Amino acid sequence: MSDWVAWCAGQSGAGPRVAGLLPAPMVPETPGALADALPRIPAARPFHNAALAALARGALSVSAPSACDLWTGPRLFAVMAEAERHARRMAQEQVARLDRLSRPAVTAARMTLWLTREERDAAPAHAEYRAAAEMLAEQAPGLLHWVSRANAARRGLRRRGLALFLPLAGVHSLKHGPSDTAAHAVVAGALGTLLKAVLWHAPQPLHRIGAAAPAQEVDLLMRDIARARVMTAACLPSEAFADLRLGQAIALSVLREAMERDNRSARLTFRDLDGRALVLQAHPRHFGRGFAELRAEGQPVAWPQESTPPAAHLTQVV
Repeated sequence: MSDWVAWCAGQSGAGPRVAGLLPAPMVPETPGALADALPRIPAARPFHNAALAALARGALSVSAPSACDLWTGPRLFAVMAEAERHARRMAQEQVARLDRLSRPAVTAARMTLWLTREERDAAPAHAEYRAAAEMLAEQAPGLLHWVSRANAARRGLRRRGLALFLPLAGVHSLKHGPSDTAAHAVVAGALGTLLKAVLWHAPQPLHRIGAAAPAQEVDLLMRDIARARVMTAACLPSEAFADLRLGQAIALSVLREAMERDNRSARLTFRDLDGRALVLQAHPRHFGRGFAELRAEGQPVAWPQESTPPAAHLTQVV
């Protein structure tokens, strides 16, 4: 286990902290502070810290006896490392997709540029910007004026504080781009799901009134990370939640592979992002790999990688 503790320290800067010996880390107190701090936080660090703290408190000791035999601290971190690798690869592939919707910040910049032009093009490529401008002018006449004044007031400070000539710009002088946090939500969905399934799948001991259960705290952490990405205009709210779902699907795939490879009877139960009770049940076979099935609210369902894509639907962005 000491090797994995050293690996976490080198990989994400996570590690156990003894109370009183090291200063407490600065915790963002507002959503805006969290959004500003997110690019500087490795995507896996919060979950590595949560896993180390839970293992130090003996989280695996309260699991079912069969889970204690199958799941250990080193194996948990090995599965988390595999899930993180898949999550990062899938996140980068999503960012590079040509059919991806433009980020809110990009859409706002294009709309502002179109509004400031003296001769506004009526081409179909700008039709949505013209329609949006007309809607804003009718529903919120002063909104564009207020935003323009705020941008004009901030433009000077932002331009003087940012050096665009890369040879003269220091490493820490350039602002983080949206791609710097592209994998955060997917990694959060994957690692958070693994923690809930492996560490907190059994009934938990009693906790004091007003204190959230560990699984609920993990859900809150995942949603805070997705919300921070939305606040930076790096993605749409629907995209952020889709990234969490993608990470959850990656975690289920990794757990299925591990349970079938064990070829032993095992059962993991937790609640997914929609609040449904999921059950991962593994059945042994006489030879080769075992068979794992997935149930949601007691009903058999297809694994995410085997299910059909959802039907097309309309999404309203407000």
